[in-house]
Amino acid sequence: MAIRSNLVHFSIKRYPIDELPASDTAKMNDWLNERWEEKEEKLRKFYRKDKKFFDTRKPYWDKRPFSIWIALIFWPLFR
Repeated sequence: MAIRSNLVHFSIKRYPIDELPASDTAKMNDWLNERWEEKEEKLRKFYRKDKKFFDTRKPYWDKRPFSIWIALIFWPLFR
């Protein structure tokens, strides 16, 4: 009996619209192929290691608990 994992991993990278070579089809094709190669390399690293994307920054919500504690400490002072 095979054990199935219900985990889904996401790695999202945003590119500024100015970075896209939209006016030239050949350049756009090259740009897209470079992004594809980057994606493939990232997946190779993902499956070689601990199935984590290591080159990503922490999301905003990871910093939130510290902010909440600061707010709770200082809130009574400025009420």
